[in-house]
Amino acid sequence: MNNQLLLVSPLIVASIFSIVSAGFILKKDRSKVSFWFAALMATIALWSFSYALELSFVNEGLTLFFAKLKYVGIVFSPVAWLFFSLSYTKKSFFVTKKSIIGLSIIPLISLSIIFTNSIHHLFWATVTFNGTEGISLVSGTSNVFFWVHTIYSYVLILIGMAYILSMLFRTKDIFTKQNMSLLVGVLTPFIGNIFIVFDIIRLPYGYDLTPFLFVLSGIAYSIAIIYFKFLELIPAAREEIFEHVTQAIFVLNKNMKIIDKNMSADNLLKQGFLSVSNEKIIGNSIDVLFQDIFPTGMFQELGINIRTVNLKKDVENRWFEISMNPIYDKRDNLEGHLVTLDDVTLQKSTEGKLKEKIDELQQFKKVTLNRELKMIELKKHIKKLQGQNKGADLK
Repeated sequence: MNNQLLLVSPLIVASIFSIVSAGFILKKDRSKVSFWFAALMATIALWSFSYALELSFVNEGLTLFFAKLKYVGIVFSPVAWLFFSLSYTKKSFFVTKKSIIGLSIIPLISLSIIFTNSIHHLFWATVTFNGTEGISLVSGTSNVFFWVHTIYSYVLILIGMAYILSMLFRTKDIFTKQNMSLLVGVLTPFIGNIFIVFDIIRLPYGYDLTPFLFVLSGIAYSIAIIYFKFLELIPAAREEIFEHVTQAIFVLNKNMKIIDKNMSADNLLKQGFLSVSNEKIIGNSIDVLFQDIFPTGMFQELGINIRTVNLKKDVENRWFEISMNPIYDKRDNLEGHLVTLDDVTLQKSTEGKLKEKIDELQQFKKVTLNRELKMIELKKHIKKLQGQNKGADLK
């Protein structure tokens, strides 16, 4: 009984951690990121709780049932983790009905093979029931589809980790701590699972180490939620900002070759305001785009500068403020340049109208002033005439 309590308690704690975390996140936020994090927590909870029940029942039939039931959580947790990672790192355009169905096919096939294993033995070649000192569990020798499921799951987990790692290197302060907590939460059971699956370490009676490590995962996720405001503060992906900024942006290397551009730049190219050859833009010199406006090599001389130019396409006439700024690395070595085009047509139009109004006012003032001066002279002349008339009357 003591052994049973000692083994089952951490699994129950891991289940509670997972369910509470899922509920807390969904209560505060109903975004796609929160949904997939809650789904991940639900699969972990099912895995842990089913394993706890597997260890609790001495009956062979019930033990075997819960040993299979835990695989519902096992096969779908990598899928939930991947979709959470994609949503969290602003790659949610990959999360579609087709991708969800497509990535769920292998897990569904795995489950059908697990629950019918006694017929074909494709998942476990042999199944052994162990019951001792109030603890029972099922162990099996791995067969072909066990490895199909394992490799597939590992691939999904590693892809998700790669996305989180890519964000880790681009974030700072509290966001770095969020990402570190997430990685600790997933790495701990993942490494434990590798140790068990590949017999790097062996536990008595074939106990699975992975569900026990979910306690540490739960602690890591709780720290992320409580202390690092996980899912309350989500770092905006630089790619998203880059793509949606209103200015057209061209990224250049040190040799003034275009290596990247954003959506606004694409729109400007499609509208035909810049010189575009049949060749691809990426890899071309920035001078190619402005060959009808600036002499070749102008950008090499531009440096940190701003210049306003008039670009025309058919009858349309627009003004752009062009600036180029150098990009330096942490050691102040030049890495490239950033060329931005900001549409200032409205500003120019407003300035033009304002100038017209000022010219009109100045003209009006000039006319009015001339009239005032003439009126003053006329009054003086009238007074002079009146004075002369009075003198003549006195005589």
